[in-house]
Amino acid sequence: MQSLNQATTAPVNDVSQPDEAPSGESQLLKAQLKRLAVESKAFYTLSLLASLVVVVTFWHHLPPAVTIGWLVLQCCLPLGQLGFYSFIANNRQVAMRTKSILATLGSALSGLAWGGMFFAINPTSTNDQALLFSLIASLAVYSTAAFSAYMPAFIGFAVAILAAPFIHLVNIQDFAHSNLIFVAGLFSVFVFYSAVRINRSTVIALKYRADKEALINNLTHAMTQSDELNQELIQEVQQRVAAELKLKRAHEQLEQTVDHRTQELQQTNHLLEQEMSLHKNTTKELLDSQNRLSKSMEVSQLGLWEWDLENDCIYHSHFHKLFGSSNTTTNQFLKHLKANTHHEDFRAARKALIEHMRGNTEQYLVRYRIRQPDGGWLWFEDSGQAVEWNEKGRATRILGTRREVTREMEHTEKLRLGNIVFQNTTEAIAILDQNFRFMTVNNSFITMTGYELNEVIGKTSVDLDDSVEKLETLKAIGRELAHNDFWQGEITDYRKSGSAYPMWLKINLVRDKSGLPSHYICLLSDLTARKEIDRKLRYLTHYDKLTGLVNRDLFLDRLHASMQHSHRTERPLALFLINLDRFKLINDTFGHNAGDKVLRTAAERLSQIFSDADTVSRYNSDEFAIAIEYSDDLRAIQTKARKAIEVLNLPVNISDKDLILSASIGISITPNHTKDMHTLMNQAELARNQAKGMGGNVFYLYSEHLNDSSAERLHLENELHNALVKQQFEVFYQPKQNLKDNCIESAEALIRWNHPEHGLIPPAKFIPLAEQTGLINKIGEFVLRTACQQARWWSLKGFGDLKVSVNLSAQQLKADGFMALLKQILKETNLEADRLILEITESLLMDDVETTISQLQDIRDLGVGLSIDDFGTGYSSLSYLKRFPIDILKIDQSFIREINTNQDDAAITKAIIAMAHSLDLRVIAEGVETIESREFLRDQNCDLIQGYLVSRPLTNDQMQTMLANFAA
Repeated sequence: MQSLNQATTAPVNDVSQPDEAPSGESQLLKAQLKRLAVESKAFYTLSLLASLVVVVTFWHHLPPAVTIGWLVLQCCLPLGQLGFYSFIANNRQVAMRTKSILATLGSALSGLAWGGMFFAINPTSTNDQALLFSLIASLAVYSTAAFSAYMPAFIGFAVAILAAPFIHLVNIQDFAHSNLIFVAGLFSVFVFYSAVRINRSTVIALKYRADKEALINNLTHAMTQSDELNQELIQEVQQRVAAELKLKRAHEQLEQTVDHRTQELQQTNHLLEQEMSLHKNTTKELLDSQNRLSKSMEVSQLGLWEWDLENDCIYHSHFHKLFGSSNTTTNQFLKHLKANTHHEDFRAARKALIEHMRGNTEQYLVRYRIRQPDGGWLWFEDSGQAVEWNEKGRATRILGTRREVTREMEHTEKLRLGNIVFQNTTEAIAILDQNFRFMTVNNSFITMTGYELNEVIGKTSVDLDDSVEKLETLKAIGRELAHNDFWQGEITDYRKSGSAYPMWLKINLVRDKSGLPSHYICLLSDLTARKEIDRKLRYLTHYDKLTGLVNRDLFLDRLHASMQHSHRTERPLALFLINLDRFKLINDTFGHNAGDKVLRTAAERLSQIFSDADTVSRYNSDEFAIAIEYSDDLRAIQTKARKAIEVLNLPVNISDKDLILSASIGISITPNHTKDMHTLMNQAELARNQAKGMGGNVFYLYSEHLNDSSAERLHLENELHNALVKQQFEVFYQPKQNLKDNCIESAEALIRWNHPEHGLIPPAKFIPLAEQTGLINKIGEFVLRTACQQARWWSLKGFGDLKVSVNLSAQQLKADGFMALLKQILKETNLEADRLILEITESLLMDDVETTISQLQDIRDLGVGLSIDDFGTGYSSLSYLKRFPIDILKIDQSFIREINTNQDDAAITKAIIAMAHSLDLRVIAEGVETIESREFLRDQNCDLIQGYLVSRPLTNDQMQTMLANFAA
């Protein structure tokens, strides 16, 4: 984006730079004229000395006035001639052919001055004639060297200065002078021959010099490219070395990780061996105490079980109580247990058993529910341990106990649920005794106050905070509880850190069986977050979240108050509406994060500039509104506006690129313009729209004529609606010429509004309005259908397969059903798809790139050609350009208009043509108006040209006549 901004701000026509000739012949002529200007200095000095000799010698032959006048002419003529040569050699506004003619005429004028003096003196004596002949001959001889660079200049001078002596000798009719005529003629022949030889040598030398300069430039360019390639190679080598170093470090880290994991595995195996040894010892102790345990089981009403895993047989006591069976031994116990155990518990019991058998747990402990004969469920707890293992290390015998824990489970569940509710409720809860001492608090209380459990248990709230305000509040609460057993209200408390916070407190008094106070249940709610939410809601309601500025609603409220204050104090109030130019393009090109950064930056800069303003607001998405009181001096407001534009123009770094911002500012003033707020806003919007219409990056102060312009625009909009109904639109055609065979290859369809009162209205005046009102789709359909019909008609009339191009707007491309409409028109007109070309702008390409590429590919699949119009004036990326399915690039006429006089335009045009051909695209140059421009484009292998040199836009009849003339 930075390079584009620099390109657009560069001077369009720098006359201080040398002209770039379009051909080698013009370059040679330019060098000849420069050489002529240098070599002529000594010649005109010699001419001036000769003039002094003539004046001194022949003073008595002529009147003094004539002699002095001629001497003054001879003094001024050389100086003027030298300046003239320098002017025509370096002035790039004058064509080279014109320069050569003027140089020849200037040399001839100098010779004529000498010839005129010769006739004025008309020497009669031999000495006078000899002197004049010698001077003229000397000047003629020296002119062969002075004017050697440009032969026409020598001829103009030599013929003019030698004509006078020849005429004089011819008029004297005697034999002696006849010999002199012969000598003079022979002298002239040798002089002209010498001039031709010297001129040829000089021209060859100039050509050699130009070739050497070109060779030096090519070598310099090649060296530059070589240095760039070397730098790229060095960077690639450095990147490869860095990658290898990174890979080596990663390999070392991997080896360290493997060593560390190996050590941990060895330690784990050691611990496992210790645990297995401990298990064996425990099993032995269990066997020793088996008898004691059996008796203990009987006393404690525990069931004892022993499970033989190899035979899947289990012995158990109190089995009847569990399963309603009196058998003490059961085979296939797991299958029997699964049929009577709750399905949720069986999986847990089986998993616990497997974990223990694998040695992952020291003890098998599980609780599960058993179905009873009456259909009810009882909870039992099994506790066991493996006591025997086979040679493979697998457990073969497990001993354990079993007891009913139904009541215990019910009580535990109640306690668990109560504790879960108590600890996990979002409300802070504290339980106090009858003396208001803390008995327990939940986690929310600890989180809210910052006190740990051990810091509050056994203490009162006064022990934590003994401020006077706290004592008075607690006394009032105590009096209320003594009468109502309940109190609630908002109080201010202090955390452990000392920070105050608002709190909503509820206290319930719990009495014992005798009716005396037993406990106090306190529910505490921290109101900080709720109050902060309220504050944020108020902020979000009135302030913009992105920029922190006042939003539209609050701005209008403040503007109303500011206007009332302005009326009371009789101080003027200025309203600024500031709209960022091209913000949508920035958003679409760089993304919404970049757009947010631009808005924040603009808000910060405007807040600094308008620090004395009543209100700075983000009024809309990319628009800011500012109200400011000021004195009666309008210059202060204008200075503020200029300063705002200057500050906004400072670059913003987006994606490592410096992006230059600009803004359009509309200003309205009360009470000068209005006393009504809504009218003031409308006037500022009109002024802002006017600033945008002027190209943006300017401010505009509201004036009464803007209302008239708005009325005119509304009238034009109504007229535009009627134009479609009354068929006032016409299609003109501007031919495009192929530079290779000079034939008319295609024509561009151009819309014209033939208004019954105003005549032909150009598209620039009504197309933008049509786009804003949505009429562009209907107008575009009319042009497309008419152009296709006309192209088909040309074929039927025998004018060949002439192609027709139609401009396509963004709204047409995005409209629903455009592809169906395009197919329908091609079918109705029976026109081959490859004879239709749709021209689109660069800005359309960059709007939602991926979707646009898909839409254009659908058009291309139909066989319809695609062309980019006004290429070089938009913001398209070359990385995207190669992805678009286009066929033709059309170079904008702003680059073609001064292509022969502006070196930058010529260079840009050459680059576009070369780039397009490298991408297999054809190139059209529009706005071609001169033969020189056409020849330059032909030399650069441009494919087609379009412009007034070929033809102006033509009506259908005029186009038919032109095609007939070309066919003839």
